[in-house]
Amino acid sequence: MSLSDQFTKIAISLGDPAGIGPDIAVANSTQDNKAALIHFADPRLMENKIKELDLQVAIKEVKDIEQVTASKAGILQIFPIHNKHQARTGQRDPANTEYILECLNSALWHTTAGITGALVTGPINKGVINDAGIKFSGHTEYLAEALAVKTPVMMLASKSLKVVLLTTHLPIESVTRAITRERIIAIVNTVKTSFNELFKMPDPKICVCGLNPHAGDGGHLGSTDEQIIAPTILELADLGIDIVGPIPADSVFSRSERKKYDVIVAMYHDQGLAPLKAI
Repeated sequence: MSLSDQFTKIAISLGDPAGIGPDIAVANSTQDNKAALIHFADPRLMENKIKELDLQVAIKEVKDIEQVTASKAGILQIFPIHNKHQARTGQRDPANTEYILECLNSALWHTTAGITGALVTGPINKGVINDAGIKFSGHTEYLAEALAVKTPVMMLASKSLKVVLLTTHLPIESVTRAITRERIIAIVNTVKTSFNELFKMPDPKICVCGLNPHAGDGGHLGSTDEQIIAPTILELADLGIDIVGPIPADSVFSRSERKKYDVIVAMYHDQGLAPLKAI
């Protein structure tokens, strides 16, 4: 076994150069890491960020990722990608879009090619990319399209809570029509398979939130819960999946209730992410 085979290589796309991604990368490089962190970024940008944060960090440019080493404190490994524009911290600028996507695409290519073992993406401003004339609704959808994945599944996880989103970056007026029997089945099956493989849980306990207040209140507050969500959950339960719902979202995230489940499936972005981030 060669030295390079003894640790995971992680490709990191830092996101918007005017955002917090570069700060996190520099701060993180002040400590050792068991993995090799390779940042796809502009060396000039990172040099300026190191000076701005006044940290004792040196840049190591990497042209051949096969030769990287496990990350050591005080060393920031960079696969150089140059930005044609001078990014300024905190100032949104559509002119950075080409650079943002070039970093992401290169990090993604290295990962799908097996040169790096994982991809980490830093925060982006979707509005900046759209202002540059490129349709972009989020990393989830962008990566799904690049990898030809029909139904991507977004899960956010902490030690105490795992939340899956049935729909991701959609305007509220589009959420209801996106909730279909087929989508619920596809998402739940992916969740079950992923928990089997990633968390070694053969039968994860899955809770599905209702869409409307009080999970529709028997059809008095919308028909989606009663006509689509509930029958689909019964269908999945009949197949042997440990699943319940629809449960009103305003109660399922309480301390006592959320402990009953291994994962909660929320109907839309803020329904799931607001409580997760608050907790």
